[in-house]
Amino acid sequence: MEIHSEKTLYDYLFKELYRNYDQALFLWGEELTDKRLYIYPGKIKDIPGYNTFSSRLINCGLITVNRKNDHPIACTSTRYDELTKTVYITENNFNGLWGLLKKSVALGIRLANQSETPCSIQSPKDILILDCLQRTGSTPALKNNRIIYLAKERSPEEIRLTASRQSAIDNQKNLYFYSKSSGYVHDRLCGHLKGISPEEFAASDAFPEGREYCPHCIRQIFIRIGCAPNAKEIPVCNRIFAQYNVGTSQIRRFVEKEGMRFHAKTLSEMTVTCGEDTWVISLEDGKAKLWHNNYVRISPEERYITQGFHLQKTNGGSSLYQTLKYIANYSWQKHLAAENRIAETEIENANPNSIESDSTRPDGSLTSPQAPGTDTPKASLPQRIFAYIKKLFC
Repeated sequence: MEIHSEKTLYDYLFKELYRNYDQALFLWGEELTDKRLYIYPGKIKDIPGYNTFSSRLINCGLITVNRKNDHPIACTSTRYDELTKTVYITENNFNGLWGLLKKSVALGIRLANQSETPCSIQSPKDILILDCLQRTGSTPALKNNRIIYLAKERSPEEIRLTASRQSAIDNQKNLYFYSKSSGYVHDRLCGHLKGISPEEFAASDAFPEGREYCPHCIRQIFIRIGCAPNAKEIPVCNRIFAQYNVGTSQIRRFVEKEGMRFHAKTLSEMTVTCGEDTWVISLEDGKAKLWHNNYVRISPEERYITQGFHLQKTNGGSSLYQTLKYIANYSWQKHLAAENRIAETEIENANPNSIESDSTRPDGSLTSPQAPGTDTPKASLPQRIFAYIKKLFC
């Protein structure tokens, strides 16, 4: 009995269907006998080595046939690598399609045998690649046309290593997680951690030399460092940064270079510490207002910080990024330097009958103007600045 191709049988329906899909290629189940079906959980970007083949991927419509249905053919969007002849499909889509798809692959095998064409597979399941579904304590298998996971039997050493791994992840002092041999450094919640075996798994509170941050979780890593030890505030701070368009590289600079720390319990307010100072940023209607900790000045160059906050004029705009940049550029020393420059300018421009006509004692206090003909020397510029500042604050 002659076997007929589904692609030929339903070609008239396919001509109506393909117009609704923006795909570079369409593949029927019967055409998969010389290809491979790679099943992955989550996002395709999470597949190990994705960056090495991503540039080759094209959009592919996978055609399935259900002869019992009023609309016999359907299309599912997948990605296809023409070089390796690999179709990438999500685990969820695979579970919904394999019952139909395997019948079409079996048809392709029979068509190849009928035409005496070489066929590299003997069964539909031979096209499946389940490598990305491997788990530490279980292995993937097929049951009732769906992926299931069977528990692995573990040796005492494997049990010990698994427990040690989990203990390292639970230890809040550890910030960096990675494979001992190679690869990126990850956050504790990064999905790529499950790809590191218990034997290779390592954790540390210090960044390991010679490594790079995982591009998928680098943002999470620096927000976690910035929020430490309050891990519960990470989602709130992350939402604030996302809402106000603060980029990952900017967060990294503020945390790594400037030493900033962030704390937020609501989306309307964030507390930032940087150096000796504490700041409160109030966030409303897309704009940021900055409040600075109060302090008492005890001399021209000394202060101590007290309770409460005062509104700070930033002169740098009202976006969250500009506000954080202002905080990063602030220091008490810079504040004093700017103050001294202002005082110096005002003294240099002062009326001869004002501060410059007075003499200055070594302790900075002022005497009365000198009588004509006396030889008392004119005070030095630092002494005059000190006297001027003392006048302002005494």
